[in-house]
Amino acid sequence: MTKWCRNRRALKTNGYLLQHCWKCRSRMLKERQPATYVLNMLRHSAKKRKLPFTLTVESFKEFCLQTGYLERRGNQPDDLTIDRIDWNDGYHIHNIRVLTHEENSEQGGDNTPREMREPDNDNEPF
Repeated sequence: MTKWCRNRRALKTNGYLLQHCWKCRSRMLKERQPATYVLNMLRHSAKKRKLPFTLTVESFKEFCLQTGYLERRGNQPDDLTIDRIDWNDGYHIHNIRVLTHEENSEQGGDNTPREMREPDNDNEPF
């Protein structure tokens, strides 16, 4: 059992007990193998958006070592995030890069750089 588990043991639908619930398994993976945890989160995001995903654990670990992504990822404006270069393409090693949250937000929701967007001529707040 882990220190996080609230239900102590998770009961499977077929009746046997697991040592750890799925939330605890995810937390342990995040602590012990952060690259695999992040890769699983990216895979889940790609699956939700129905995007192709060809990243492997080895290639992603090499990418993280080269960019320092795992050490600097987070939710602050200066922390790093994974960005797809071509937003029409999926998650491939040649199509991902690291950006700060601030840089990623400046791109906008449709990945169009600010300098290429049409100016907003409405000066009214509503």
